[in-house]
Amino acid sequence: MSGNPKQQKNGLDVTLSLLNGDKEQGQLIRFSPPMRRLHLQLESDRMEHYEITEVAYIGFCRPKGSWPSLPELEGMEAKVVHTVTGEKFLVNVVETKSHEDGFYAFTDIEDSNFERIFFYNHGVRILEHPQPIGQLLIDEKVASADEVQTALETQRGLQKQPLGDFLVESQKVEAVDIEKALEMQRKKPKKIGDILIEAGLIEEEDLKQALIEQSKNRSLKIGQILINMGFVTEEELISSLAKKFSMPFIDLDEYTINPLVVAEIDSDILLRFQVLPISSDEHTLTLAASDPMDIEGFDTIRFQTKKRIVEVLATPSQIRLLLEREVAAEAGEGDDWLWIERVGEEKEEGADNEVVEVKAAEAPPIVRLVNKILINGINKGASDIHVLPQAKKVLLLYRVNGDLKQEMELEKWVQRRMISRIKILAGMNIAEHRMTQDGRMLVRHGNGVSEFRVSCIPNAYGESIVMRILSKEMAADIETLGVSEKDRQSLGMMVRKPFGLILATGPTGSGKSTTLFALLQSIVHMPVHIITIEDPVESDIKGCNQIQVNTKVGLTFASVLRNVLRHDPDVIMVGEMRDHETASIGVEAALTGHLMLSTLHTNSAVDTIIRLLDLGIPSYLLAPALRGIISQNLLKQLCEECRQPLDNEQDEVYGLLDGMGLERPKMLYKAGKCDSCNQTGFSGRVMAYEFLEITDAVRQAIHDGKIGDELQEIAKQEGMISKAEHALSLAKEGVVCRDDLVRMLI
Repeated sequence: MSGNPKQQKNGLDVTLSLLNGDKEQGQLIRFSPPMRRLHLQLESDRMEHYEITEVAYIGFCRPKGSWPSLPELEGMEAKVVHTVTGEKFLVNVVETKSHEDGFYAFTDIEDSNFERIFFYNHGVRILEHPQPIGQLLIDEKVASADEVQTALETQRGLQKQPLGDFLVESQKVEAVDIEKALEMQRKKPKKIGDILIEAGLIEEEDLKQALIEQSKNRSLKIGQILINMGFVTEEELISSLAKKFSMPFIDLDEYTINPLVVAEIDSDILLRFQVLPISSDEHTLTLAASDPMDIEGFDTIRFQTKKRIVEVLATPSQIRLLLEREVAAEAGEGDDWLWIERVGEEKEEGADNEVVEVKAAEAPPIVRLVNKILINGINKGASDIHVLPQAKKVLLLYRVNGDLKQEMELEKWVQRRMISRIKILAGMNIAEHRMTQDGRMLVRHGNGVSEFRVSCIPNAYGESIVMRILSKEMAADIETLGVSEKDRQSLGMMVRKPFGLILATGPTGSGKSTTLFALLQSIVHMPVHIITIEDPVESDIKGCNQIQVNTKVGLTFASVLRNVLRHDPDVIMVGEMRDHETASIGVEAALTGHLMLSTLHTNSAVDTIIRLLDLGIPSYLLAPALRGIISQNLLKQLCEECRQPLDNEQDEVYGLLDGMGLERPKMLYKAGKCDSCNQTGFSGRVMAYEFLEITDAVRQAIHDGKIGDELQEIAKQEGMISKAEHALSLAKEGVVCRDDLVRMLI
């Protein structure tokens, strides 16, 4: 593809360094960082085209005879750039001037052929802070530490005079010594010991002792020896290296490793160089390492994978532990186990649920990836796991304490296999991709059992999955609900009545079912026949007759409820009153000698009365049937270790409290961050509630058709404390934060 050279002599003289190690010289016809393709006219007048994915950097040649100089740019900082091709450059970089695909660098070194270089991000392995000139002079014994320190102190009073110039002017060193030191600065790699001394983590005497110890065992690296001798911790060592080399420092304990990536590299290479691949895509592999100066390991893995390597730093112990686990799993070793049972809705008589998975360590990589996602969700206390496909990636999110947080990004190529695996486990049709599907699976891990309710919905980029985690052993007792002693006694007496309707209300995920289970748990020892109708059965309660609805075969809440009335029940719990038929049968059962418990999606106790009237229940039937309503919300509980007082007395929350006629608290709190709460500021959740006991006055008001503010006022006169007031009391005690209080007030 050659062009007319006479029309193309206006280009820039450059050297292209290619990722394969080759170099091409010629004239670059136009250039700007966003360009995806470069057009280079070679000396033979032939035109060559290069995709930027092939290029490590572009060196813009200095005109012959010109003297090297730096542009006057604010924030320019000296850096050593290590390229993936093994080259090293001492340059000056303005980080704020970086572009999406790379950055410009400038050099004032006399023997450099380039006046500026554009480094592509994929061509850079490490961006290192250079060794200070003063330290080099000390190392070469040109100047003493005291002389350099004196020079530094004097330099602070001068106008940005370079340290080398000052030392020459003060006749501490010769100009030739400065030139030699600068040359050493360009060529000499920084040792880990020197980095730690510079960071103030160890003394020179500590390093000398470590070097003596290393002479006894050459197989140990100096960093590990310093750790073993207690001079520095792993975190301090890796953190210093991360700052030195401008590399990310990650906590692998908080990172979900994709086991499919580990399989891309021979296990003997991973064990030899003690590195761990954690994610990849078609062109890039992200590698966790503890030694950023291990060029051999970097080049070996780049050669094997033929991918651009992105390095992150992690502690050696984390890498070692995960390597042992991952490599053992690849070999089929280890004793970590996970049972996943597909819970079928239609089974032959006497058949067990199908056991889909028994031993996690013996499974293929995609199986172990899904297993890890499920186990991590259980261990983190998540209520939901989201798998959300995007255009170029797949997001994995966990809902913990009511907040949805992104856990990690998975590569796009994992999407179809991972979603197919989940659909198989949940008993869905893996060949159907255009319709919504629902499924369930039972996970046994360790000593716990959790049921996963799985929903699959097509989206613009594939199929999104949401898995609701339901603990089969979550049934609480009435003492742990978080209600006051007075309300606990009232609920305890109410649930022992032979008939009537008790309702738990609130938004989705507010703990309504948990409240009903706690009430049932308090009477399960009594000689009563308890039947529950659920979708699905969320918690196993010993002694209860628990029924799972199945709408596909006509087993709905209403149809089951009609039949269980002939099954001689004393207590009936219906998972939800969704329609007129269910509500009507439930109210009639409460009036004919049965204790009924159920849930509704309403925001307050008074709103529940309105909702039942809207469902077509006459007030003259509702009034005698109702026993009590507990309306609840779950709020995040502040971590006691790191919560902080709110010091803004003009905060809008005080205006809200004044407008509602509520007392201003002396102190409110906000979330902090600490290790005990994993830097979230919260530890678990607490219930804010209002309990409406149906007294004679409230029953008469319902019978008379009173609703809204009028009924609310009567309820307060009868002793009901509103949810807003309860949330305020929790906020005063530092149990919930200011933001959650505001949400309850508005």
